[in-house]
Amino acid sequence: LGKLAFDAPYSMSQIGTLQCLYYLVLCVLLQAAGWLRGEGAEMGQVFVVEERADIGMLVMIHCMAAVATGYFVHMIAERSRKCLDQSATIYVTHFVICTLLLSFPASSHFYFISLLSFVLTFSISRYLCTRSEQAEVTLDRRKAGTPSSV
Repeated sequence: LGKLAFDAPYSMSQIGTLQCLYYLVLCVLLQAAGWLRGEGAEMGQVFVVEERADIGMLVMIHCMAAVATGYFVHMIAERSRKCLDQSATIYVTHFVICTLLLSFPASSHFYFISLLSFVLTFSISRYLCTRSEQAEVTLDRRKAGTPSSV
């Protein structure tokens, strides 16, 4: 479970783990899509959204990766108040990596896909964390001396 005091190595390990899981899922999905279409997948597809690419397929792949990443954020963040920070960190880090590896992303498709993926990741992780937090709180509504109806 999360710690009360700030622990930099712990936080950095969470960020690194989430980033690796995000790229792992994205690479597996891109490879599977390439295999299904009879094409090869390239590592550059993770970092570049080209104007001539099949945008519908890329949106679908990034949305599926966002769903999986939302689950991973839920597992690692543990609290709904951390979901926004963790989700944003994934996509800001992705933006920085894309900028450092290639150049400043100029494609409007890149920003659309990144924003959509971020919103999905945050929404799913927040929903799952909220459900987990509510499940932890149980109220016993039975009155003393009354047998349960179960």
